[in-house]
Amino acid sequence: MLATAPHRGREHLIDSLGPFALGVARDPDWPRASLFRSDRLLAVLAGRLDNLSYLSQQLDRPQSAESNKEEAAEILLAVFQKWGPKGVDRLRGSFTGFITDGRSLWAFRDHFGTRPLYYSDHAGRFAAASEIKQVLAVAEVPAEPNTRYLQWLIFGGRDLADTAYRHVRRIQKRTVVEISSESSEARKTEYWDPSPIVATAKLDLNEAIDGLREALQTAVSRAMSGEDAILLSGGLDSPALAAFAAKGPYPSRPIQAATSVYPDYPSVDESKWTRLVADYLGIELHEFVAQASNLDDLEYWLRLTDGPIDLLSIPESAEAYRFCRSLGARTVLTGEMAEVVFESRGYLLDHLVASGQWRQAIRLLGGPRKTLRQSGWLGRELVRMCAPPAWVLAYRERNRRRHPHPGIPKWIDQGHFSYDGAVFYDTFPTRQRWVEVQTGWLRGPSVGVDADEVCASVCGVEVRRPFSDVDLFEYVLTLPASVKFHGPRHKPLLRTAMRGLIPDAIVDRKDKTLFNEYLLAKAEYPTLRKTLVGSRHQVEGIDYALLSSRIESGNLSIGELQWARDLARIHAFLDQW
Repeated sequence: MLATAPHRGREHLIDSLGPFALGVARDPDWPRASLFRSDRLLAVLAGRLDNLSYLSQQLDRPQSAESNKEEAAEILLAVFQKWGPKGVDRLRGSFTGFITDGRSLWAFRDHFGTRPLYYSDHAGRFAAASEIKQVLAVAEVPAEPNTRYLQWLIFGGRDLADTAYRHVRRIQKRTVVEISSESSEARKTEYWDPSPIVATAKLDLNEAIDGLREALQTAVSRAMSGEDAILLSGGLDSPALAAFAAKGPYPSRPIQAATSVYPDYPSVDESKWTRLVADYLGIELHEFVAQASNLDDLEYWLRLTDGPIDLLSIPESAEAYRFCRSLGARTVLTGEMAEVVFESRGYLLDHLVASGQWRQAIRLLGGPRKTLRQSGWLGRELVRMCAPPAWVLAYRERNRRRHPHPGIPKWIDQGHFSYDGAVFYDTFPTRQRWVEVQTGWLRGPSVGVDADEVCASVCGVEVRRPFSDVDLFEYVLTLPASVKFHGPRHKPLLRTAMRGLIPDAIVDRKDKTLFNEYLLAKAEYPTLRKTLVGSRHQVEGIDYALLSSRIESGNLSIGELQWARDLARIHAFLDQW
């Protein structure tokens, strides 16, 4: 299993207890995996635990026990001995792990699922690993494509644990899977549910900002390793992290910033913004001219990531990670996940009205005058809030049939879409919808994150997303909605908190850089023709004649191009059979 993923490291640590064998691969020059055995337990951990000192204190262990961070598995084993499987909730960081006592095996991922973990329990044999290819190496199941999963990549509505292979499943984020030596059938338990803490804090805006700045500094410092680079953009998110990284825990090894520039595509280039941020924070900025396109080395990346993904461009990520590695960085910080933490405002009006916060609701709508002007719309919204969920769902479905989504290409049959996710929150009572929205991302799939972690491993770096720090996320969850969304601007809480810490021009920036010019210029028409025109495979719900005509025209819109790329990955994957 370890040999099938050489990019994980050339040093292999392997041990067994009872019928269970555990192993890790790691780079001895940069260990991010460990194995530890006691008299009764065996543990392995891949990734990093960010709170080793805190755990050592909770376990009453001498400080020297955690001085060698590569042996995090020893701390993991002690956590399990004291608190059992529920102890995983006390861990912080980006990790996957296994523990066995010789009778049972427990496998788990971190709270946000930032590292992949797959398994197969087919035909009485259990195998689990960081990559699907590793599972297939020993699981004794046929490597067959999962057509249901591939259909989901276009139309949605799948089991979130599905993968591109029929007999391999994905262990979900914040989940522990238990296997008994007497049965290979997996039992799953969620170890973390932050729903009860949503909007429970009694803080005003100034207090909330003070706490947020402290939580951000902790999250960024935890993620850093001393060999760090941050992927810097001209938006709000990565500059916010850079501000805290610039005064991080390694003053003798300051963070470097890396950014892509587009000299031939002025509408895409953000160099004036990134240079402004770097100069303001006093960090070294390194620029590279972006060259990669979405479907570069398609078959190569499909093999490495074990199947197609949507939304994320792995070749572009690889280009950035390799550049960071060339700077000497081992850890790459990104501003991803900020939307989840700071901009989950769906059903905000429902929440304010249901909780009696009428003044805040009117302010959200633009004030008393604007509220009166849109009284008809507001009346319909109030009816929706009070109507039984079944009525709301029926109304939405009727509207979808009458008004197809204009952004979906005509060569895609919209009747094949599953809207389960789109209407999910309407199935809850009005008072509960806000809580479900705030924690909704935790229920979603981790397809792109999983593939991105493999890509980073191949490039010799580890990606860290400080906005996915559990303590930061929980802190923001506790804030009242009126504080979290105290203004109409995008991410108002983060924007206000960063005033004075990054340039005002970034905080006040209203325009958003769109990458359409670059994406259209990099449209891979030869690859699209090769994979989609005249293909022997067919995805139900696609009008291939119309699609072929659009590809031959050579003028796909940006929306069509994105859909066509997703479909091309599916076809290239199926072409392996």
